[in-house]
Amino acid sequence: MKNIRMILFVEDQQPRSVEVNSQLTVGEFLKKHVPQTAGRPDYEEDYEVYVLDDKGELSKDKTFDKLKVKDDDALIVHRCKKVSVKVEYAGHSFIHEYAPALKFEHVLKKTLDHFDIKGKERGDFQLFLTKDLSKVVNLDYPVGAYSKYGECKVEVYLSKPIANQG
Repeated sequence: MKNIRMILFVEDQQPRSVEVNSQLTVGEFLKKHVPQTAGRPDYEEDYEVYVLDDKGELSKDKTFDKLKVKDDDALIVHRCKKVSVKVEYAGHSFIHEYAPALKFEHVLKKTLDHFDIKGKERGDFQLFLTKDLSKVVNLDYPVGAYSKYGECKVEVYLSKPIANQG
């Protein structure tokens, strides 16, 4: 039996590293490694498991080995099937839905396209979690990392970073 090491993103929590047996089913993994599922008889229906940057849900009755999940993959556990991302820019909004496992780098690209930002200028823009632009979105994180179940949405701000004064 082989163990695999993965990064685990669970909605509204910091990512963490987990090591699991590759013969474990996804359903068994949920029960052992996601505390929110404890005592919930319908946890397999409520929670979906995805590989980072993949839109498809993992089948809960299959093992990680059969699903070809490997070392250093990142798993996203989320109850939202889609996350609505609202991007504010220069007084305008752009709203689009994404799978919870899709990286924010895709949101940035789609947003820049939507606002017709081209050329060298594209590289100057970032997404921020706060209106005051004090907290940058990690583009390698999945959309679901910043959204809670019930709302299934996140609001971010597109801007060029503000240079430090002084």
